[in-house]
Amino acid sequence: MNIMIVEDTEDSRVLLRDYFEAAGESAVTAVDGLEALGKIRAHQPDIIISDILMPRMDGFELCRTVKSDPAIEHIPFIFYTATYTEERDKKLALALGAQHFMIKPELPEVLHEVVKNVKLDTHSNNHVSLSENEFESFHKSVMADKLNKKVSELVAETALLDKKEQQLSLVVNAIPALVSHVDKDMRYKYVNDTYEKWHGIRCKEMIGRKVRDVIGEENWITVEPHIQTALRGELVEYEAEMVFQRQGTRHVWVRYVPDIGADGCVNGFVVVINDISDRVKMEKEKETLQKQLLQAQKMEAIGQLAGGIAHDFNNILTCIVGYSDLAYAGIKDRDKRNAEYLSEVIEGGRRAKELVAQLLEFSRGTIQETQVLNLETAVDDALRLTKKLMPTSVIIEFQKPWEIYRVKINPIQLQQVLMNLCINARDAMDWQGTITIKISMHDYNTGTCASCGAEVRGRYVGLSVQDIGTGLPEGVVGKIFQPFYTTKEAGKGSGMGLSVVHGIMHDANGHILVTTAHGAGSKFVLLFPTLVQGAVVIENSPVAFTRMARATKGVRIMVIDDEISIGNYLRELLALYGHEVDVFYDPAEALAAFKERPNDYKLVLTDYIMPTMSGLELAIQLRHYNNNAAIMLCTGFSDKITEDQIRESGISYYFTKPFSSKMLLDKVQELVS
Repeated sequence: MNIMIVEDTEDSRVLLRDYFEAAGESAVTAVDGLEALGKIRAHQPDIIISDILMPRMDGFELCRTVKSDPAIEHIPFIFYTATYTEERDKKLALALGAQHFMIKPELPEVLHEVVKNVKLDTHSNNHVSLSENEFESFHKSVMADKLNKKVSELVAETALLDKKEQQLSLVVNAIPALVSHVDKDMRYKYVNDTYEKWHGIRCKEMIGRKVRDVIGEENWITVEPHIQTALRGELVEYEAEMVFQRQGTRHVWVRYVPDIGADGCVNGFVVVINDISDRVKMEKEKETLQKQLLQAQKMEAIGQLAGGIAHDFNNILTCIVGYSDLAYAGIKDRDKRNAEYLSEVIEGGRRAKELVAQLLEFSRGTIQETQVLNLETAVDDALRLTKKLMPTSVIIEFQKPWEIYRVKINPIQLQQVLMNLCINARDAMDWQGTITIKISMHDYNTGTCASCGAEVRGRYVGLSVQDIGTGLPEGVVGKIFQPFYTTKEAGKGSGMGLSVVHGIMHDANGHILVTTAHGAGSKFVLLFPTLVQGAVVIENSPVAFTRMARATKGVRIMVIDDEISIGNYLRELLALYGHEVDVFYDPAEALAAFKERPNDYKLVLTDYIMPTMSGLELAIQLRHYNNNAAIMLCTGFSDKITEDQIRESGISYYFTKPFSSKMLLDKVQELVS
């Protein structure tokens, strides 16, 4: 059976066609009466199923035309409709010669059964029972009523759509992201309020404008390849730096969702732009903190390694300096040339000790108390290590003052300040040029600290570090002391060097002045408060001991050190000054000897780190047998000894290796007097 289906709604038309074809029937479809009429005359179907309300020619007109044409009037006609049906609709349909009138929705199987019954009913109505005038009047009345209802429904639907559109617009405008709809010609069809806030253009004025014209050429270069991808129907997501008129440069996450029509063609795309600048900033800060944590862990590991090395190295230095002291004392009066050589060995040992101390301070990050220093001497000492970080193409020129200037600062921190400034100067000069360091007195009536912004007035001792490098860009001097801020290329600076300088100088009640010009070098002046007359200066110059007259009668001294060379040196030194010395290399043997003759020993000199028993543990044991003997504790290195431990174990004096012979003899004399 060949069935003609006339239906303007595509879903209903396709559904009926597919059903009948699946049931073994053939089907021809049309979207309205005018199209159907031509196909009916051409194909002569076995039956016609038609809706009523359709464009160009409705179902009533189609039925009347079919039933008025002798060539096709015999074809059964079924109305299948759901458009505002009333009883008079059915009457009109039957009056026009229709065989059946069905109301949607109905199961396809039921409709199929009706179709078969109508086809078998050869006595059914095939004639129009209305005159032309009656049809026109009846038809106009029915269709006018239907159209009025349709218009009312459309008005209601339009109002509902307007309400939904307003609600949707309210939601979209509440989103902090930029949301827009762009057509295939890359013109805006819709933008939310965030676009206006970011671009500074009213939303209405953006509609119809090209994307390129709104976002600018710089942004267009970034987004254009992604837009082309979206217009090919592909989902696009990417991150980029974009410049907005009112928001400036922002890091954004962008998503393009293609608008694909029923025909499969791309009509445009929806744009969603989220500002992720804060998230990116936090991620960078997190990455920086992770790097700093890793660096701190490395420094901790270095500190532990340095501590172990320092213990052994200081033991070695004790032997070198100690035996040199002994040799110096023995020949200074009769062999001045070799005495001078030994003096240089002693000085080298002292400098080696300072170098170890500096390495330990940097690795552990500990802070010592401030000291009154001769600034010239302190700078000389600090530059010894700093110069080791400079290539041969960088010269550090220290212009020493004629006068002695005293400042109060921790010497290790002064080393740190100079090192940071010199490293920055080296990098600014691209590892080639001269760094000039100068000490001078400054009087200020007006001035501003570059790091804290405070007014600088009065007299200060100035320590300047000047380079011949690229200088600082305009406007960055106020930022360079902020943590993590750097003008160096990525990977070449942590941004912490000058913030450390700021902290140290202000802990010392000082200030920092900066003069710079782009391409003409930079000059940093560290300002230290002047000190009152009579301040005690800590000098680090070497003092080799000379043979001293005995101030006390010799006493019996016990020496315990697991280093044989150090034990032998201490025996020689103390015996040289009339003391009777018993040396032990095992603390257990020393304790056993002390138990036998506890009152024979006036003083005990013990190392700290030894096998089987530490110096502290030994001291506690010794106190059980003689509480009057003085106990001196020395060590190559330990950062675990506390003042409480020293006090509780009854230690009379604690000091570190290497030590000068003069210091040891002076302290022994003090304790046994």
